[in-house]
Amino acid sequence: MSVPPPTVNFQFLRKSEPHLLKLASGAESYCFVEPDLSLTRSRQFAEAIAALILQSSSQHREEIPDLLKSINALRDEGYLSRELCDAFHTIRKLGNKAVHTGSAKESSALHALKLTRAIAVWYHRLSKPNFKPGAFIPPPPPEDPTEELANELAELREKFAEEHKALEQAEAQIGSLEAAREAALEEARKAYEEQAAALDLAAETEEKLLAAQEAFLSEEAKKPAPTKKEAEETKSAANQASSQFLSDLDEAETREIIDAKLREAGWEADTVNIRYARGTRPEKGVNKAIAEWPTTSGPVDYALFVGLQLIAVAEAKKFEYDLPPVLGQARRYAKDIDSKGFALPEGSPWFEYKVPFAFASNGRPYLKQIEEKSGIYFQDLRDETFSPCAIDGWRSPEGLVADLKQDIAEANEDLSNSPVDDLPGLRDYQIEAISEIEKCIARGQRELLLAMATGTGKTRTAVSLIYRLIRYKRFRRILFLVDREKLGEQAHDDGFANIKLESLQTFTDMYNVAELGDRTIEPETKVHIATVQSMVQRVTHLSDDPPPPVDQYDCIIIDECHRGYNLDREMDEHEMAFRSEADFISKYRRVIEHFHAVKIGLTATPAAHTTDIFGRPVYTYSYREAVTDGHLCDHEPPYRFTTALAKHGIKWRRGEKIQFYDPKTGEMDLVTAPDEVLKGVDEFNKQVITRPFNTTICEEIASPEYFDPSEPGKTLVFCATDSHADIFVTELKKAIRKQYGPQPDNLVAKITGTAVAGDSTVYKRFKNEVYPKIAVTVDLLTTGVDIPAITRLVFVRRVKSRILYEQMLGRATRQCRDLFGEGEHKQSFEIFDAVDIYDALEDFSTMRPVVQRPKASIPQIVGWMDEALAAENATSAEAFHRELVVRIRRLGSRLAGRNEELESRFPPYNADTLTSAIATSPSAASAIFDKREDLADWLAKVAKKGPRPPLMVSEHTDEILSVERGYGDGREKPADYLDRFNHWIDEHKTTNEALRLVLTAPASLDRKALKQLLLALADEGFSETQLRPAWREVKHQDCAATLIGYIRSQALGSPLIPFEERVERAAQQLRSSTEFQWTQNQRRWLDRIVNQIKKQTLVDRDSLQSGAFASAGGFNVINKSFSGKLDRLLSDLHSAIWSDDVA
Repeated sequence: MSVPPPTVNFQFLRKSEPHLLKLASGAESYCFVEPDLSLTRSRQFAEAIAALILQSSSQHREEIPDLLKSINALRDEGYLSRELCDAFHTIRKLGNKAVHTGSAKESSALHALKLTRAIAVWYHRLSKPNFKPGAFIPPPPPEDPTEELANELAELREKFAEEHKALEQAEAQIGSLEAAREAALEEARKAYEEQAAALDLAAETEEKLLAAQEAFLSEEAKKPAPTKKEAEETKSAANQASSQFLSDLDEAETREIIDAKLREAGWEADTVNIRYARGTRPEKGVNKAIAEWPTTSGPVDYALFVGLQLIAVAEAKKFEYDLPPVLGQARRYAKDIDSKGFALPEGSPWFEYKVPFAFASNGRPYLKQIEEKSGIYFQDLRDETFSPCAIDGWRSPEGLVADLKQDIAEANEDLSNSPVDDLPGLRDYQIEAISEIEKCIARGQRELLLAMATGTGKTRTAVSLIYRLIRYKRFRRILFLVDREKLGEQAHDDGFANIKLESLQTFTDMYNVAELGDRTIEPETKVHIATVQSMVQRVTHLSDDPPPPVDQYDCIIIDECHRGYNLDREMDEHEMAFRSEADFISKYRRVIEHFHAVKIGLTATPAAHTTDIFGRPVYTYSYREAVTDGHLCDHEPPYRFTTALAKHGIKWRRGEKIQFYDPKTGEMDLVTAPDEVLKGVDEFNKQVITRPFNTTICEEIASPEYFDPSEPGKTLVFCATDSHADIFVTELKKAIRKQYGPQPDNLVAKITGTAVAGDSTVYKRFKNEVYPKIAVTVDLLTTGVDIPAITRLVFVRRVKSRILYEQMLGRATRQCRDLFGEGEHKQSFEIFDAVDIYDALEDFSTMRPVVQRPKASIPQIVGWMDEALAAENATSAEAFHRELVVRIRRLGSRLAGRNEELESRFPPYNADTLTSAIATSPSAASAIFDKREDLADWLAKVAKKGPRPPLMVSEHTDEILSVERGYGDGREKPADYLDRFNHWIDEHKTTNEALRLVLTAPASLDRKALKQLLLALADEGFSETQLRPAWREVKHQDCAATLIGYIRSQALGSPLIPFEERVERAAQQLRSSTEFQWTQNQRRWLDRIVNQIKKQTLVDRDSLQSGAFASAGGFNVINKSFSGKLDRLLSDLHSAIWSDDVA
């Protein structure tokens, strides 16, 4: 049996892996003798620890990856905190540098050795969480140490001596500090001498150690993967041990961490060597963070110089310090700096401060939940209104210099004085949206949300806004974030490279735009288009390249900001002790919080979780407003298809054979139904494959009543799963061939993630070419795509979220001119509902934020609850117990579906009694799991969304029972809908001023009042696209009469006449009037006004001050043509339109 190598600081590893102890001992003994070799040992130690954790985690590999990949994998899954990642990464880089250059410094070797010990302590605490390692014992100093190294060693020896004295006093209550110090130093000297002698006797060649490392990693790779419970236990222990990691580091280690972060941001930083006392001074063309720079009130920890100019001061403390008071100390130094021998920025002093910027740091990575204790605290001292804030990293030299050059007050004033409507092509609401955002920015708001309905031109609005913000120098560089590459391409091609701004130039004509995939951002780049996923990679994944500086962008605009972006969950103290930050910080939020920038979210459907990040919308333009203003198409009353299976469900009687299909193996199996089995429509195509149901729906959709393959409109079908989409495509093709004979095979196409992976052009063909005319999708086309020719939406998939449903509807709301021939535009779109979708939709009032719960499994939560009970922490135990009960209740039908297995494996419980018993109390739940060790793992398997469980296969025949149109909320009968409409008019005819005018004096109505009335009606579900077919079904009269026409007919009995006919008759009556001379110019103006009335129901003064009328001179010019009688003409015309005499 081999004797463990001697060690001074790593004795606690003796009972652990011998290989680990050998590496740690080598790093320790060679620290000042051969620093390069010491660093190599430290790196090998870090690599070995990472491999051990990796193979004990959910990231178990058959082949151990390199150290960098291991660190990132463990961080992604929450096994390593950011502090630990930084420690591993630092050792990796120092070790690599030592191997490649062979000229490592003794101070670097000492720094790596202390980090190695901290990692070793962390690893040891995985199995012994209460382990107290004692003070680090420094190696004997080299023969000729630098002053700084000697001082650091003295501090370490002092700390060790104090701890040694405390131990001595606890044991014998004798001895002085000096005696303790001498005893401690003597003990350390002897230990290191013994270690050196032993290592000399057992010296191994470098080749042998490398071979040993490879053998160790090879053996680790052969180890079997841990169970889920074991992996979760490792994660829980790792997270708990991580909470103590920073407290094990001394102030010098904290400074080393801060130095590394400063270097990443572009500063030359080395607390040991780049310091005032060593003669370091500012240097032209060099960005330096000079340590211990003198001021009249004491030295400041860092003075940040850009060339010869002092631009910022920074204070650094240990991790336990709160940062606001530390920033106060930095502000004091900013006042007390002595400016002899260097330059201060132009404009100094600002109030009482000679230096413009101040920072404070305790080395702790930024975490929003404790932002007073983490990140870098920053303040711009030039602005009295600038509130100190925590940022994710150090500002770069370039970013601070750019701040000095930027005049924000002047930029805000320039924006305020420059009319938004100078830009071409903007509609009124887009101008209002841009103006409101600019006002909020000028007021200092840093999180903003813009809500605009799908199809109302968010891209044009965003590009125009960005152009103004860049042109007037309010921001230097803007990051435009999307969550799909397709949306990024669309933003560039259709937006930045296509939309004409000033002088008919596009944004890309005037400014540099970095596109998707561009990692290098040039100084002249003004906009960078990137996906959230690519920025996550750059911001959160460690690499040899530093992450982007926090000031690389000073504004971020997030398109479709409601999508897939989940909130951080609030973290209280008991959770912080048990969980890692990776459980709480969504990757999306990590990206936007990394940058010190104004954040602007764009969405069509703001949800509660969206507003929690960006605040309430600063401007909203809704779908109903857009329909009312004539910018979007409304949908007609949905067609509701009811089939026999959808209505009654799919039923297997007790004893019947049920076919099961395993999607993993492709095999079919027959199982006897132990009891009656009933599957409802919400489970169709998800838990049970029912081809007859899909065949029935496809044949109905393909009927001539709803579909004509020769028509140009496009159809989009939403299916439940990818395999369901395959079935639906097959059955729909059959149904169309059956009805119309042979058709092009590409008439129908599946457009899902798997389909696009096989054919990346299918989406563009659906958008731009004749075929395919029908696209069958699952999630890929639910949001963010722009295909104006879509005229039909088919739902064969139930969704509960109204937000998702509205996003789906948004695919068909865009207008499409000349779709059916010249002058025949798309007016509305149709909805076909095969799954009674309105019955499943949640009311807005019951919707809840989509909050991302931490990625915790049931075994992990049980473990946390047990630990909290053991620690007698009732608050924590109850919190984890509540979460456990919620998780188990969520299993619902999954648990019920495995009830027989549950009863046989874990008696006396079944699906109902188990949940009730666990819900009793934390201690009762703990006892249940203690007595049944496999129960938590079994429940985790039930909950796991891994390979899909076998699917039931139904061959039950199906048939259409009814086809109805749903009005109002999608479920009203047409007669009930009209009755409710009549009741609403009767109830509001005296209280709603616009409605009163419609009934008594329609000529007095203006556009603003009409819009308010139309929106009030829309809130109740009343629109012309629904009233017209309801009227047709009930009264057998089809008429495009406008809402005013329907209101007057319902309330006053006025004849229902097509609106265009009313307008033409009124215009003809007016032309015969002797009130006007009817010159050729007057007739031309009347024709234009009449055409505009046909489009928007009413023309008033404001109408003549916008659009084409404004370009021709507006109301005043037209009024002159009518000798000042234009108001009279408009009044007479509108009176004639609604006169029953005209009818």
